[in-house]
Amino acid sequence: MKIYPAIIEHRHGTDLYLGKSEDELKDKIYEYVDNWWTDELPLEDMPEDRDEAINNYFELVEGEFVTYFLPEDIAPSIVDWANSQEP
Repeated sequence: MKIYPAIIEHRHGTDLYLGKSEDELKDKIYEYVDNWWTDELPLEDMPEDRDEAINNYFELVEGEFVTYFLPEDIAPSIVDWANSQEP
């Protein structure tokens, strides 16, 4: 199984995001963007397109960055553990 990692750096620190697919990872990054858009960009309308919203947010918000990493294969025991942690 592959895991898709990314980090978001912001003024409060760094957050790690992981997805089981690139699409799931982008959904998680979009959730971050959606949560902070009105605080950080109150005069800007948020695009309806997920990828456009993500790109615009990190281009417009000073001091916040998203970094995507290449997907990594993870050991089956880690996959079993991760699956057991889901609600």
